[in-house]
Amino acid sequence: MAEFTTWYFSGLGGWAICLLVGAAAVIWLLVDSLRRRLPVNGWRLGAFLSGLALLAPATAIKVADGWQIGAAPALATAGLLGALAPLGMTAAYAVRYRGLVGCVKGHKPYRAELRECPQCARQTVQGLPGIKVEKPATDSKSGAGRKTSRGASKSSKPRSEGWLVDDEGSVYQINQGETTIGRAPQNDIRLWEGSASRLHAKIIEKDNTFTIYDLGSVAGTWLNGQRVRHPENLSSGDVLTFGSSVQMTFTTQPGELK
Repeated sequence: MAEFTTWYFSGLGGWAICLLVGAAAVIWLLVDSLRRRLPVNGWRLGAFLSGLALLAPATAIKVADGWQIGAAPALATAGLLGALAPLGMTAAYAVRYRGLVGCVKGHKPYRAELRECPQCARQTVQGLPGIKVEKPATDSKSGAGRKTSRGASKSSKPRSEGWLVDDEGSVYQINQGETTIGRAPQNDIRLWEGSASRLHAKIIEKDNTFTIYDLGSVAGTWLNGQRVRHPENLSSGDVLTFGSSVQMTFTTQPGELK
């Protein structure tokens, strides 16, 4: 113990290393959480205060050159823990919030790949407090309401040998690569149902295999009556439901459904 105490307090020894490690851990946690807008004030304060409470007495004794007192071994041990405590909290924070980003409106953190907060994007069914339901598009020729339509941009994307056919008979050819589905105008297939999310789901085509992904939608994506909670491969004839009522059938032979 005497050797450890001497090493800790002598010159630029252990106390300086512990001080740098603790400070680096606290600074990294602060910078990373602010960059990702994560609401983690408890983690920030915990790392800072634990390091400060344990490191400060030992550092003060070293600066005052009074570390030869009988309490020096205990202070040296506390100083070492003062580096390990914020370092451990930073590691735990990194694991807990891996891949997550925060919402500017303070909603629950969400996966970065969604690119939009699901709670901000959602638009739930009529009748719930504070909900504004988007009206369906109107077909300019017939005047009938529509549940789905082709998105605004996307016409130049190469198409695959897969199609979605909605319950109104509209046929949408799936892109090679990625096809996005949701209420936002930039989606490849736009949903006009009020319960659909702005970024609701996507279909990935690779080597003529089609996989459906739910993008954290509130009302859910359903495959043959079962909620999609992880990526699911599609087979011709599968029925997809987006939100409460938008139903589309996946097919590799659209002529059979006409």
